[in-house]
Amino acid sequence: MAIAVGDVLMLQDADTGASAKRVMRPCVVLALSPAIVVVAPRSAFYNNLLPTTETASPGFNKPGSFSRWRVRVARQIAEGAINHGQLAEPYLAEVLALQRRRSQ
Repeated sequence: MAIAVGDVLMLQDADTGASAKRVMRPCVVLALSPAIVVVAPRSAFYNNLLPTTETASPGFNKPGSFSRWRVRVARQIAEGAINHGQLAEPYLAEVLALQRRRSQ
């Protein structure tokens, strides 16, 4: 399955550098290039800028949140990840808006 901006991928923290924990974490795809995928990791521990319910994606199993935090992963790793499809609205639009504000 091809990945797209807005998809929720399950990525290993060891691949994203999101945490020293060795867990799988849902991440939303923000940008794609031929070699790199930029993702926003989701935290179920911290209550950051954008809270999200567990119903916002099949990849979420508890409430959590997104911040302006972004990481890059190799395209090959992202393409091999479990893909839960698009993050539900209005959360997707809000995560993408955070990315735009961060880039300005």
